[in-house]
Amino acid sequence: MEEYYFEDLHGYYRNLQMGLPPLYYDGRANPPDLVPWIEYLVRIMALAYEKVANLAIQFSVSDVDPRVLELMPEKKYYVF
Repeated sequence: MEEYYFEDLHGYYRNLQMGLPPLYYDGRANPPDLVPWIEYLVRIMALAYEKVANLAIQFSVSDVDPRVLELMPEKKYYVF
C-alpha cells in the first residue's frame, strides 16, 4: 500500500493529521475525528486489493503447466 501513499503524499498526510492543529497545545488535547483517516485507509486498501485481484485474474487465465494438470484431486501425494 506504500506505493499508493507515495503517489498521494499530500492526501496521506492531510488524512493522517485528521484535521488537528499541528501543535499539541493548540487544541490537540481534544479527541480526534478518526473518520477521515479510516476512510482514506479503506480507500487505499481497496485500490491495493483491486490491483492484486486483477493480477490474479490475469495470471489465472494464462497457460497452466501440464504437470499441474496431471495432479488429480483423487490422487494422494505424500512427501516423506
